[in-house]
This record gives sequence, structure tokens and C-alpha cells, in this order.
Amino acid sequence: MEWDELANLLNVVTIGDDDDKWGWRGGENNVFSVKNVKESLISNNDYTNRYVVKWCKWIPKKCNMFIWRTAMDRIPTKEALRVRGCGSGDFTCVFCGEGLETTTHLFCECIVAARVWHFISGWCRTTPFFVFNLKEILQVHEQQRRKKEEILAIKG
Repeated sequence: MEWDELANLLNVVTIGDDDDKWGWRGGENNVFSVKNVKESLISNNDYTNRYVVKWCKWIPKKCNMFIWRTAMDRIPTKEALRVRGCGSGDFTCVFCGEGLETTTHLFCECIVAARVWHFISGWCRTTPFFVFNLKEILQVHEQQRRKKEEILAIKG
């Protein structure tokens, strides 16, 4: 099975007669220079594909930590514990009993989570929002047209 997966990955690779070359995303025309490294380090650009959580000053640090760990899928859900070899038995959601208890399911897919988000949107007096992944939850406040303080409160 692993051999087949490797073969499928290699099927999309094309090998040409051109010389190999390295490219660097931090500079102009993908050219590496010490000046570009310095500028890249000073800037806050993140060239990875991960989502960077911006902390909210309005909530306790432990809540910010929980949000950060959730965005990285590092909270101990039943599925995460099973993958680490710690869990056994039933891996379905404790709230709805329908899907695997993953981070995405607990915060986005679960019917209980959908109701919670509905009540939160009513409490914040916003249009109801529907989230399909954790990144959308963390960006809900950016879609609001309100005063800065209200947006920060929604973010919290």
C-alpha cells in the first residue's frame, strides 16, 4: 500500500533536461541575499501555509492558549488520543453521538456547536454565521462592519 502511495506521488513529478536551481521566496525574483534575509526577519511575513493566530487582549491568556492549540489541532479529543494510542472504546462525539470527536467536529460540524454559534451570534447581535472549519471561526470578527471595540468583543 505504501509503495502504491509513493508511486502515485511520483506520477505527478516531471523530470526535464534543465539545470536544477533553488528559489527563495523572501526576495525579489526569488534571488537569495543577506539583505533580503534581514528584511524578511524584520517583517512579520509568514511564508508557511499554517494559520497564524492573533491573540486577543480582551480574554485571559489561558483562553488564547486554548485557541492557539485548537487552531493547531492539539487539543485532546477522542480521535487525537486514539491516534496517539491513548484512547479506546467509543470515539464518537460526546455531545451529538454522530461523528468522530475531532477538533473540527467539536467546533464546526456538531449540531450542538451549530446551536451554540447561533446563540452567540444572537447575543452579539450579528447575522448568524455558519462555520465549516476552525479558521472561519477565528475570522468571524473580520467580516463584521462595526466599531473597533465591538469587533474586538466579537473576536473575544
